[in-house]
Amino acid sequence: MVLYAILSNNFLFALIIILFAIILFLQSHQQPIVIPFKITEMGVVVNNRFYSYIELDSFYLFYNPPDVKTLFIETRNVSRPKLRVPLMDMDPNEIRATLKEFLEEDLEKEEEPISDMIGRKWQIH
Repeated sequence: MVLYAILSNNFLFALIIILFAIILFLQSHQQPIVIPFKITEMGVVVNNRFYSYIELDSFYLFYNPPDVKTLFIETRNVSRPKLRVPLMDMDPNEIRATLKEFLEEDLEKEEEPISDMIGRKWQIH
């Protein structure tokens, strides 16, 4: 693409492609951030932000080790996106059992969101 951009005298496009490649390279060699996560009797704490169960709607798990181990929590607020929590070494059955006491599990979600799938395949954290 860079060669085509240079041959067609489109230097701005060549610069954009080069910057995109540099960003992808740097992202793929960076360690993912560890997000603190806690389930309490009053709500969920994700990255030092408390979400009460009143704010949350449902949850679902995607567990296909070693690639996918993620908890998604849907919020009631439309302006807030769903919470995405990488499970790392946590036991998904224990998390499911604990959250089921407070939230409804969405069993209709069968596939990982496309944005997460692309981010995982391209190693964008």
